Amino acid sequence: MKRFICSVLAAVMLTVVFTATASAETFSDVKADRWSYQDISYAVEKGYLKGVGGGLFDPEGACTRAMVVTVLYRVEGEPKVTAKSPFTDVPSGEWYYNAVIWAQQKGIVKGTSATTYAPDEKVTREQLATIFCRYASFKKYLIEYGADLSKFSDINKISSYAVKAIEWAVTIGLIKGVTDTTVDPGGFATREQFAAIMVRFVRYPFRGEVELPEVPID
Repeated sequence: MKRFICSVLAAVMLTVVFTATASAETFSDVKADRWSYQDISYAVEKGYLKGVGGGLFDPEGACTRAMVVTVLYRVEGEPKVTAKSPFTDVPSGEWYYNAVIWAQQKGIVKGTSATTYAPDEKVTREQLATIFCRYASFKKYLIEYGADLSKFSDINKISSYAVKAIEWAVTIGLIKGVTDTTVDPGGFATREQFAAIMVRFVRYPFRGEVELPEVPID
């Protein structure tokens, strides 16, 4: 009898441990009925994104240039960086230092000038599409086009450099219109929008030479 009880208790304890490990981190400002809840949960579980502290995720907070490259850098397993920053506003010791250098060297991002990166600058939706398109190219994924952007009434507001990136992002469902007729290319991307785009990217069945690695939970 004692052996049976011990076995039952052990099974219960294992179930509790497994559940605690498998559950996504919860935030007081991200309720289950929020449109981005599943994306944020998945992104946090995989270690792509983290909260801002105090049990908060800040879903409507701004997505910055430093944040974007840091997440992509994490996905790549944070490879060793030996080069020095070419940007005066990216000093050694900053949490995004290695990520910025890595992304710049791989052609995923560019500086706002020859000597500046503007890490705290907010990222627009068209900039985010461009960064992800470059990242897909870096990963040697097949870049697919074909979306009809003419359905968006604000198509003329897309910067010339970002037109093909927006077309690609819409084609594979990475970016969707903020309404049925607007894509809002110059609108600033939020943290929850970034989480959704990141999750759509890693789940998309790209054709190419390599696949995204699993990222361990911190």
